[in-house]
Amino acid sequence: MPSTNKTSLGLNHWEPNDVPAFDDFNADNMLVDSELSKRAALSTPTATNWDSGNLRIEEGEWSPTMYGTSAAGNPTYTTRNGHYLRLGKWCLLRFSIQVAAGHGMAGSLRIGGLPFSTPGNEQHYTGSIAYGTGLSLPTGTIFNTFVAVMNAFWLVKHGNTGAADIQASDFPGVINVAHGSVVMKINA
Repeated sequence: MPSTNKTSLGLNHWEPNDVPAFDDFNADNMLVDSELSKRAALSTPTATNWDSGNLRIEEGEWSPTMYGTSAAGNPTYTTRNGHYLRLGKWCLLRFSIQVAAGHGMAGSLRIGGLPFSTPGNEQHYTGSIAYGTGLSLPTGTIFNTFVAVMNAFWLVKHGNTGAADIQASDFPGVINVAHGSVVMKINA
């Protein structure tokens, strides 16, 4: 026989003179199970229109690398740090990197060591360099980045004649690329 006293959830609140039956315990268990299911549903991430699964949020550190496409070189890093914030299939990457002179790199410069790769060969994710020194570019040329080739940032210069890759020869001495950031879609 169920108790005449109930909790706020409707569970039996037994008194010493109550005579519980198995059906009473089963009914209480059903109420508890129902309430736990409701609360679990509230704490489970839900899919959004840009994420086909649960929304994964993650942050961490990464170590950027720099290399040339014709000769990777053997850079000595005086500054090398990165931080990422992942939101589902999108990631914000921030980085600072400084390479000492005599690095041996040649060709187009790339920043690698990314914590995630892009799906396919997508090249649609722009970034920016907030500060860079040691670069020898014509007046009116700006310097920025974009993600390409699945696992590296391409360093790009934009001027009156269009866009072109930054070459190792554009940095005659110390390479200082500080405070860069990129937003990119990633393989999830």
